[in-house]
Amino acid sequence: MHRHQLSMPILIFAGLSVLTVNCIADDKELWIEQMQCGEVRYEIESDCKKSTEPDTLNECRSQQLRITHDGNTRMEALPRFEKSSAKGIREAGRSVNDFFVTQWACVNGGDHKVAVLYYSVGGGTGAYVDAATVYGAEGILIEDEESATVRIAMANLGRMRAVKSIMPD
Repeated sequence: MHRHQLSMPILIFAGLSVLTVNCIADDKELWIEQMQCGEVRYEIESDCKKSTEPDTLNECRSQQLRITHDGNTRMEALPRFEKSSAKGIREAGRSVNDFFVTQWACVNGGDHKVAVLYYSVGGGTGAYVDAATVYGAEGILIEDEESATVRIAMANLGRMRAVKSIMPD
């Protein structure tokens, strides 16, 4: 027997709209979050199983990012880091596959809106337990984390919107 649930809270403010959809079939869940940022529409699909314990991480298998800009849509497997961040994560003894997007925001990146994706391994302290990536005005990952756009976006980063994934409710 399949059980389906659909919930759609919608926020619209300062050029940012967020849509949350939950699809449930038995114990496997596909959580879908959407965000409009400037001229780019982002959608994160998190393939997870909800934890039965309130203080235990949800069990997530994967995340996909769908990016739509100028009528073109493409999919990216997450996590996706720029090269130097991925190298630092590996050198710290972590796997990039331990990271899941847990928050995101649409912020001013200078002369245009950019999307910031915040990744976490779900807790802990030390090097590389969290990371962030920035997607530019056309929905392309900015490879240079020292770029002016990334610096401006991170300086303008305020409250981020939660993305349902590994973090418990």
